[in-house]
Amino acid sequence: MVKRTFKFNKMKPTIDIFIKSHKPDYKFLQYCLQSIAKYATGVNKIILVVPIGGAVEFLKYRPESLP
Repeated sequence: MVKRTFKFNKMKPTIDIFIKSHKPDYKFLQYCLQSIAKYATGVNKIILVVPIGGAVEFLKYRPESLP
C-alpha cells in the first residue's frame, strides 16, 4: 500500500458569486447584495448579469453600502 501525504494551502478560500436578475427582482436583489456584504466572507467577485439597459434601472435600487 502506498501512503500519500497532501499539503493543503493554508490560505483562506475565496468564492465568486454569479447573480442573474431582471427588473421585477431588483428590489429583492438589493437585500441579497446587502446580505452578501454583511455576512459573506471570502467573496472575491460578485458578477451581476442584467438585461441590456437594465444596469441603469438597477442603480436606482443599489444599496448605499455597496461600492
